[in-house]
Amino acid sequence: MGMGMGFRSVPPTGLPHATLKPGQTRHLPTQLFSLRGPAPDGRVALPAKGERLTIGDIGQVNDDPWVRVALKRLAEDKAPPTVAQLVLWHVHNGLSWETIAQFSRGWANAEEMALARSFVRELRDAQGRELPRGESGKLYWELTTRKDENAPVAADLKTVLDGRSVLGLAAKKGVPARPEGPSLAVRIRLEGDEAFVRLDTPDLKAGGWSEGEKFVLKLKRGEEPLSAAEVADALAEKILTRLLDVRLIPGGKYRGKSVYKIRIENRSPLILNALVLAGTESGEAAGRPSLLAGLSLPPHKGLTVPTSTDVVERLGLKEGLRVLAVDLSGL
Repeated sequence: MGMGMGFRSVPPTGLPHATLKPGQTRHLPTQLFSLRGPAPDGRVALPAKGERLTIGDIGQVNDDPWVRVALKRLAEDKAPPTVAQLVLWHVHNGLSWETIAQFSRGWANAEEMALARSFVRELRDAQGRELPRGESGKLYWELTTRKDENAPVAADLKTVLDGRSVLGLAAKKGVPARPEGPSLAVRIRLEGDEAFVRLDTPDLKAGGWSEGEKFVLKLKRGEEPLSAAEVADALAEKILTRLLDVRLIPGGKYRGKSVYKIRIENRSPLILNALVLAGTESGEAAGRPSLLAGLSLPPHKGLTVPTSTDVVERLGLKEGLRVLAVDLSGL
């Protein structure tokens, strides 16, 4: 079972914060997006490095309640700058989605556009009110069985999955004909000692579901049946390995010490906010799992994170990496 009272789920983290003492200067990484429209070549107008900034309120430049609500929620969700920029070009600058697609084709993919459009639909439905909180991404599931012998397992598994968090997503019983917002769909069929599973993703062109990978889960360990919670955890783990690719990349030496990088590829149609890493080594060589938070990695994009020899050795990563849990979401 995973973290955060769910299966392979990382609890959502709070807003970024920092403490500065009197007279102290700190250089903090900050995600930026622009309230200006796009340049003719589609580039986003952002402050130059070292440019002096002025702190203000959005009400000084725009009194539209939609914009105010959008900015607040984008900040709370730590939205990727690419997705936030698409939203603001539509909500603040009034550009059509067709125009936005043309200007952003060099840096935004179809999944990022889908997230932005889904967010704006929620904004429109709220009519200027605060957007409801809770998991913005969903994992729809359906479970079938053809034999009476699997009926007790099916009943227990339905109870375990219903309303729980899986990979940071709200698990919802039943798969709709069309995806309702950022989501995945998993179809499970129990037969004998195995569960046959298919993982589907939204079909952004046709509007339904795109048939995805198939895999098989064992319902027994040797002769001993697995509990429903163990089956659900194995299901979450299998899905996780198909959505993320995380690798340790040696980077040579710097000042006599080995340098490493961790490469993270988000293959899902959702935003990757955080993950828990551990090494594949066992026994005394295995290090304690470590949390990587604040990633805001958009769908179908990658991120390289530098790391040190000390971290690699402490976590036992030299023989390989395992992702134990994640926080995936929409907006």
